[in-house]
Amino acid sequence: MDPFSSFIQSLGNPAAYAIFRRQSLGRALLYLLLVTALFSLLSQLPVIFSFNSDYNQGLAWFKANTPEFVLQNGQLAVQGKMPFISKDEVNKTAVLIVDTSGQTGPDVLKDYREGALITKDKIIYKKSAFETREYDLGAYRAFSFNKHQAVGFLTAARPYFYVGLLLAIVLSSLAGRLLIALFIALLGLPLYWAIKVHVSYGDIYKLTIYAMTGPMLLFVLFNYLRYQPPFLFSLLTLFYLYLAGKHLPAEG
Repeated sequence: MDPFSSFIQSLGNPAAYAIFRRQSLGRALLYLLLVTALFSLLSQLPVIFSFNSDYNQGLAWFKANTPEFVLQNGQLAVQGKMPFISKDEVNKTAVLIVDTSGQTGPDVLKDYREGALITKDKIIYKKSAFETREYDLGAYRAFSFNKHQAVGFLTAARPYFYVGLLLAIVLSSLAGRLLIALFIALLGLPLYWAIKVHVSYGDIYKLTIYAMTGPMLLFVLFNYLRYQPPFLFSLLTLFYLYLAGKHLPAEG
């Protein structure tokens, strides 16, 4: 049964689960990958569009506001008046400071919740009030670039950032679905024992993958409504397993 037919049958035909049971685990996992990719990307469209907008705004800001600079031999040279300061104009809690003159030290970040100080040879990043990290630009002696090259790189790399974002969404969702399926399949063991259907855990796991189709579709809608009812996903999947069990032979 092809993935599209499996999708339709898993939603509305409990008798089809007898066919799903006879299919290989590999086919079931491939089906889960395809359905997870579809549903996770649909549910995360606002995040994807926001990333696109934020990336464009960030690149435009970088072009317009960043002074000319050159990183060479592990040292940064910046043109213009120092220090260069860019603040979060909304919350006033974040700051970016560039000073290659050596006159600005890490203490300048103490009044901000988060921020970064870039000096001639270091990047000091204050992640929070409890964590500050320091990076030595000397570790990048092999790299040499200026502002124009940096803009070109960020422009050319945009598709790769998109691909990385999409892969992160899909793979994180897939990992979550695999774990949820393992848990629900465990619950399916006593369920099938109660209705006197003898099915191995491996077969229940395959059936669970297909039984999650309806709940996943429903939760795409819930995601847009910002509504995440607890336990409903598992209960609906178990209900699909129950309906499927009615069409499985009692002798297993």
